[in-house]
Amino acid sequence: MTTYMKVFNERYLTLSKGVDETVDSWFLMSSPGPVFSIVAVYLILVLKIGPTFMKSRKAYDLKKVMIAYNAFQVCYSIWMCRTGGILLRLLWVTTINSLLRTLTKKGPLTIIDMPDRIPDTR
Repeated sequence: MTTYMKVFNERYLTLSKGVDETVDSWFLMSSPGPVFSIVAVYLILVLKIGPTFMKSRKAYDLKKVMIAYNAFQVCYSIWMCRTGGILLRLLWVTTINSLLRTLTKKGPLTIIDMPDRIPDTR
């Protein structure tokens, strides 16, 4: 058992050498302990407590809940596509407008100098 702890401590010290101070102050990022605790509690609930709790019970009827959940997901996906389309259209219009403003300021456009006139929008 001590060799496992030794290996764990060595790996933990190796991982903690290059830690960024800004990330270290974030929630659940200072050490692996809280994340391991959350995973352990989840596994205990799912593998031990849940099955013993449901052993003598009838299965829940989730048909209506699933219909409502799926309807919400469809509506949310439609809203996301619509909003994403609006944002992409806005980005396209602003990019085209800035390109046209750049091209008209420099005079008439020819095919030869077109790569030099396209602004870098990155």
